[in-house]
Amino acid sequence: MQRLMVLLLSVLLVGCSLPGGGDPTATPPVAQTTSARSDELNALPTGEEGATPSPPEPVATQSPVVGGHLTEAIPRYPRTLNPLFIENESDSRLFSLLFDGLMEIDPRTREPVSSLASDVAIGRDGRSYIFTLRPGLRWHDGRPVTVSDVVWSYGVLRDPVIGTPLQPYAERITAVAASGPGRIRFTLAEPYAPFLARLATVPIIPRKPFARLQGERLHKALLEWKQPVGTGPFRWAGGRQRQGIELVANERYHAGQPLIDRYSIRVLADSTQVQQAMSGGEIDLAWLSPPLARALAKQDFLVQAPMDTPTMTMLTFNLDPGQGGEMTDPRLRRALAHALNTEAIAKAMQGELRPAVHFQPPTSPAHQPASDPLYHYDLEQAKTLLARAGWEDVDGDGVLQKGGTPLTITLLTNRVPRSFPELFGGSYDPAITQIVANWKAVGVRVRVLREGWEKFANRLFGTHDFQVALVSVSGDADPDDSYLWSTGAYPDGFNAGRYSSRLADLGLAQGLRRQDLAQRLQAYQLVHRTLIKDVPAVPLGSTKVVLVQNNRLVGAAATYWSAIQHADVEQWYVRDGE
Repeated sequence: MQRLMVLLLSVLLVGCSLPGGGDPTATPPVAQTTSARSDELNALPTGEEGATPSPPEPVATQSPVVGGHLTEAIPRYPRTLNPLFIENESDSRLFSLLFDGLMEIDPRTREPVSSLASDVAIGRDGRSYIFTLRPGLRWHDGRPVTVSDVVWSYGVLRDPVIGTPLQPYAERITAVAASGPGRIRFTLAEPYAPFLARLATVPIIPRKPFARLQGERLHKALLEWKQPVGTGPFRWAGGRQRQGIELVANERYHAGQPLIDRYSIRVLADSTQVQQAMSGGEIDLAWLSPPLARALAKQDFLVQAPMDTPTMTMLTFNLDPGQGGEMTDPRLRRALAHALNTEAIAKAMQGELRPAVHFQPPTSPAHQPASDPLYHYDLEQAKTLLARAGWEDVDGDGVLQKGGTPLTITLLTNRVPRSFPELFGGSYDPAITQIVANWKAVGVRVRVLREGWEKFANRLFGTHDFQVALVSVSGDADPDDSYLWSTGAYPDGFNAGRYSSRLADLGLAQGLRRQDLAQRLQAYQLVHRTLIKDVPAVPLGSTKVVLVQNNRLVGAAATYWSAIQHADVEQWYVRDGE
């Protein structure tokens, strides 16, 4: 499955967040089709049923100013400039300025809407999609965007030799081919409701620079692409490692030439740098952790917009008897859940976590707000469940035993490298300290095992050698989370703990097959109730970030799905035009 969705654990990767920011003042047209295209096709639904609108952005009173220079901060230079190999939210935000997909996500409704495609039609069987390209599309170098560019881009996406992060999802596509002038037909192996949101939003790249390459040579060239050419609102003007990137307005952009002339991306790796740069007016836009944003609160020219992200931090239990040991006992898992004070854990993280009340983050359409945590903090209930499971303090040392064996749990987390940028988050150590204290209070001894990222990932997804792991998983705009909980997502998906439930599988399958969002959300509530009962994991909280921007910038987003894709960036402007 899509390994990019699992973030480095023990660290809040919120400066990269995949998709945050105010909603745009104009939304691209909802994808539609005409009845004349084909008898077997019908139009994509255009309603907003089941969606949760974001709060409207205040309307600017000043007339837009043409020209000017905008600077955004990111924590590190991208490993590659090819959007098919996106690794984190920081990359995602950069690539949204340079590239477009056939579709994009409407930040208000979180539904897919048209981008490079002017419309799309879905077959009655839910397996075929026909996209029509907008007329007159041009790459940044002036060449026309063609159907063959789209077909080739998806060929790269599907190629297991290339191995893009989205390749496992793209396996659902059985064919991509031209279907007349300006049209592309996608055929799926089976109905897949997240197709438009998860696969049709993939950036399209030009075929010409790579046309004569195949296999490993193509893979190498894609990763080493130094002069990216896209269709996005800004064009590549240059970049230097550890310093930043320069972009200029794309005068051919299909939604209109941006009002801002130049867009700079500056690499800032630590809190001192970002505080100095933002306080001095050198940076106009940055995603910061709540503690770092609070340090800038006295700067009255900086506007702060706290926001939730789709990143959920949780404790995952290994339910494989050969690996997880005692974790296969649901009474023990539920006891451990009730022993956790998620409010205290969130407080220890200085506002970087919102305590979990649902298995899905607040940014998901499937999230249902609640005032209470998933598992009430109740030490007596935890102790009762542990006693029923046969654990007792035999010798009065405060550690529970069963059959002479003490209840000892190994908590796996990843070691944060010293080189990791501190700009957008900090260590999860305060949360780990709270978890250890909570479990100690009910007689559980905890051994914390910190591994480097590669060993950590191998234990989770390779050998599955762990009892309990602290993980953070970042999703997308679609409510499907079968990559986490379906039986089929083990051993190659994110179901690292080998959770298996007939009811959960049924709900997940229904959610994937149905196009109607309201029906899908009903299916996902079945999944949610089943997860609460089975306790395959304990969600601790969703990551929070703060979008900080200079008040000279007008029109920038203030909610997550807007900010991550620079929604309507062509309409942004700087008041002073400088």
